[in-house]
Amino acid sequence: MSSTPANLLLSLSTGSVLVGLWCGRAIARTVETLGEASETIFRGDRLPVLDLPDQTPAQPQTNPDIAPSNLPSNPPSES
Repeated sequence: MSSTPANLLLSLSTGSVLVGLWCGRAIARTVETLGEASETIFRGDRLPVLDLPDQTPAQPQTNPDIAPSNLPSNPPSES
């Protein structure tokens, strides 16, 4: 039996495995960098502070055109 084809396959597959590991590491670093950048954005350090005036609790808005309940104004008579 000749071990040359096995050695050839092993040497060819080693390179592709190493390239795959290198790409995986590069992708992990990129994702980590993007995560840190989004954390900075969502933390709100760069957002302006809004000066909101003090307000009393809002009164409920009433519309005279809308009935206060969903019941019909003239209930049907029972026959």
